[in-house]
Amino acid sequence: MIIHVIRGQDQIGGSIIEISSGRTRLILEAGSELGEQEPKIPEIDGLFFGEPAYHALFISHYHGDHIGLADRILPGIPIYMGEKSSAVYRAAADYLGKTPLQTDGFLRSGETITVDDIRITPFLCDHSAFDSYMLLLECEGRRILYTGDFRANGRKSFSALLARPGHADVLITEGTALSRENKANITETELEMIAGDAMSEIQGPTFIFMASTNIDRCVSSYKAARHAGRLFMQDVYTASIASAAGDNIPNPGTFQKVRVFLTSSAEKQRRILKRSGL
Repeated sequence: MIIHVIRGQDQIGGSIIEISSGRTRLILEAGSELGEQEPKIPEIDGLFFGEPAYHALFISHYHGDHIGLADRILPGIPIYMGEKSSAVYRAAADYLGKTPLQTDGFLRSGETITVDDIRITPFLCDHSAFDSYMLLLECEGRRILYTGDFRANGRKSFSALLARPGHADVLITEGTALSRENKANITETELEMIAGDAMSEIQGPTFIFMASTNIDRCVSSYKAARHAGRLFMQDVYTASIASAAGDNIPNPGTFQKVRVFLTSSAEKQRRILKRSGL
């Protein structure tokens, strides 16, 4: 296999990586660059321009620096990503008035997808984006592990994840935190307890500012609210995304102690609630 890091080797985000064999060409990620208001389309023939020259695009998760250009690739190139990841991305796009990305297949942890002579096996990992995956690619007796984005301080077992892919001849990782000070990060469970204790000591409403697509943080916030005996409220955007993530994620449709509130009387918000089944 041949690895060509088209973009991302000298920066954080905006990743586009080509993996090819003698007869198969795949792309991992189609990310826009961080901070771009209007993404610039790289001049990659066969991916964004000309005739399709790739057999598939694999997306590890829905953050813009990994998926931001996926809607600009040429028709006819199949797109694969996690099923819940796709649902969350569609809910966000719906709220923002963007065209939802159409996927051709879903990543499921441990289930191998074969594209001609390359086998791709996804492994569910922990990240602030819900339903994120590492990807193991096998061909010609070689094994490449692409980590995507991951963390070790979430709710999933990091040691169990490390044991799953097995031996890899090549490791591809973004290394976002390699230059940071080496210290232990607070875990989601620890954060939940700290937030719950703080809510118990405060009289009146408590506001949480967070990325609505951070589903683990939504769970931590809900558990903190319950610890403090509080009602957990979500704005329409957060409620629609939580609902898309699944019935076991705190949302007003399936949790008794969760409510949704309107930040305006706009008819748009009511339509979104109705489409989300809330």
